[in-house]
Amino acid sequence: MKQHDLIRFMSYVQKQPEGCWSWTGSTYEGGYGIFYLEGNYLGAHRAIYEHCFGIIGDRKWEVCHSCDNPNCVNPEHLFTALHQGNSFDMVQKGRAGNAKITPDEVRLIKARLATGEESQYIRKEYGLSQVQMWRLKNGQAWKEVN
Repeated sequence: MKQHDLIRFMSYVQKQPEGCWSWTGSTYEGGYGIFYLEGNYLGAHRAIYEHCFGIIGDRKWEVCHSCDNPNCVNPEHLFTALHQGNSFDMVQKGRAGNAKITPDEVRLIKARLATGEESQYIRKEYGLSQVQMWRLKNGQAWKEVN
């Protein structure tokens, strides 16, 4: 990132006392910052990560937040992972899907499904949508939790 781009970038950053740097510019759905750089729109967190640590290049690698704040662009709070690693981090922190269930609850649900218990009763108990339960039951969600 060139110096003038960095100055423009930082004009959208508000440093918070707890260590997060809040992005005040445009955002994607979900709160992730958007930054226009050299003819392309990209995630603000990716732009600052690549400025500080080097170009990642391969889009298979995601820039993730250790602070779990999608609006944060503090390079000290960012790390890279493949999508599977990012998903595993999300599950381990209990942020999988819209239903706020923990990895331990996922294990219990999988065990109950394995006994043949009806998924409709389980999903209602945990506040899961039909789609979320179908994805869990068919191995498309929470794959990393055994």
